[in-house]
Amino acid sequence: MKSKLINLVFASVVSISSLIVFGDIPSVGNKAIAQTKKPTIDRKPCVRQELPKLKQNMPYSKAREMLLEAGWQAIFNREILNSERSAPVDYFFTKKEYTEIQDCAGSGLGLCYFRFESAYGEVLYVTTANNGANKETVFGWRIEE
Repeated sequence: MKSKLINLVFASVVSISSLIVFGDIPSVGNKAIAQTKKPTIDRKPCVRQELPKLKQNMPYSKAREMLLEAGWQAIFNREILNSERSAPVDYFFTKKEYTEIQDCAGSGLGLCYFRFESAYGEVLYVTTANNGANKETVFGWRIEE
């Protein structure tokens, strides 16, 4: 019989206890979670940058201000230095000085997206609609790790 040292974390209890198990990993109801490997040092910590309470249809200028105040960094897009950028990208880059602009769709809702990064390496994309003439609003957002 092979023995394993595992850690059991009980959802209803805050403590972690070690247990030597012979054979199969036991189940303790549906509340036990077994961890058979110790975490490695090279993994990212489970820490997240605070995300402000963004709302769909809020002005992008307000959302941007909230993100910058919460510590998110606007990531400069070097591609916008290309002289062949689209009119919406040019508007955000030259008129609004939003250097985090990534690109804009040329049709449909004409969505544009902007990129921010947290101190923990998370990437936040904010998508806007109703772009131009100071009417741009938040359409959606997502975080990538």
